[in-house]
Amino acid sequence: MLASAESAGRGGAVKLTEAVVARVREEYGRDARGEVKDLLSSYGEEPHERDTERVHLRILRLARGRRDRIEGLVARAKRDYRDLLSLSDESDERERGAERGKEPND
Repeated sequence: MLASAESAGRGGAVKLTEAVVARVREEYGRDARGEVKDLLSSYGEEPHERDTERVHLRILRLARGRRDRIEGLVARAKRDYRDLLSLSDESDERERGAERGKEPND
């Protein structure tokens, strides 16, 4: 399904994968879902916008259910998706440290 999402996005809105749609349903109310999906589907339209499903899922993870964060995260991914992925990795590391009761690199 990822391959179809990748190719469907060239020249138009990207078709979101089932995993992304399911995550949107879990984290957003009915009134916000359409807007969130529209914003997400704008990432992956250009050839340099890669790893669409992975980036969409990272955007949702970083947004933490806040619709107001989606647009900025999509814009950041469109500039350089690697920045978004590294930001997500840093966030994951902080969460793991908090679960253990300490900051990363302690």
